[in-house]
Amino acid sequence: MRSAAAGRQVQIGLFRDAWIGDSRAECEKVWRPHALAVHRLYFNVGVYLEEFEPWVTQVRSRADFTPDLVAPGRFLYGDGQGLRAEIAGWRERTGLEYLALRLRQPGGPGHEATLTAIARFGEEVIRPMGETR
Repeated sequence: MRSAAAGRQVQIGLFRDAWIGDSRAECEKVWRPHALAVHRLYFNVGVYLEEFEPWVTQVRSRADFTPDLVAPGRFLYGDGQGLRAEIAGWRERTGLEYLALRLRQPGGPGHEATLTAIARFGEEVIRPMGETR
């Protein structure tokens, strides 16, 4: 993508918390609670601002801080096919060229599970997407 104002190439990248499993339901059980805990901490220290995150005003207690508010567009998780579709959609809407992912959360899943997820992401998401470009 070229920026006329800057007169140079612009590269679009996104940073997302991510996990791959056999299904979204599995990821929601194994990984999402850990990712949500990190984002709850971010919320508690004031990282989320109402001007960018309108849902912030809906959170009045810990129970209000739900995946339905936080996860859309921020968490990338599911099986390989679902991940490829979601990334392709982002690419189409934004011109996405790079994707930086954080799979490991402080509370888990553990190191071995994260290494497995990284390998799976390469095999089930990155490789097939590269073959279609």
